[in-house]
Amino acid sequence: MIIISSSQKEVKVIYSEKKEIIKSISGRSYGSKIVTEIKNILQEAKKELNDIKEFGIDIGPGSFTGIRIGIAVVQGLLFGKNDYDLRYFYSSDVLSYDYKDQKIAVINRAREDAAYVTLYDERKRVEDPKMIFGEQLQNVLKNRLLIGEQSIHFKNKYNLNNKVLIPEVNIDNFIYAYDNGKRVESEKLEPLYIQKPIAVENYEKQNKKIIEDI
Repeated sequence: MIIISSSQKEVKVIYSEKKEIIKSISGRSYGSKIVTEIKNILQEAKKELNDIKEFGIDIGPGSFTGIRIGIAVVQGLLFGKNDYDLRYFYSSDVLSYDYKDQKIAVINRAREDAAYVTLYDERKRVEDPKMIFGEQLQNVLKNRLLIGEQSIHFKNKYNLNNKVLIPEVNIDNFIYAYDNGKRVESEKLEPLYIQKPIAVENYEKQNKKIIEDI
């Protein structure tokens, strides 16, 4: 199994079979580095790409550019292949792993005043990621543990009473997200679209016109 998560600041490439390997990538030009790390992982595991039948990909929320790069890499790896199992998952699913007995909200910062929020009850996702503006956060997050470093910004900005935890992510988190992911054909794989580009939103406000299918 190979899993790619490129939506956050630090890109993760995971290999799991008889041996488990996780590589972290940061800095610029990480798109080319993902492919290099996959080659390094396969060499370390003494495997060929054709030996790998299971692939996982994080489609967000997070860096839109990073997500697109990760998807492009997976589609390149699977080009011309038919015998594979590809699953996508949300970046928030990775962070929900350690909280099987709690109600949590995983937070990703969208703007200064808006967060991408995903809600879980005892690990079960009860609300898919959606953008919530500051004044609405207190009601949406009521009685929930906030997960993720980006929660701190909103806790401080809006004086939220919620407790914040920043989990340590390991291979088990990603395998859990993969196991609970949804199967998809590589050519139908798309990033998570939550928010229209700000330029489009401004155009709609100025012209009082909705642009569909962004």
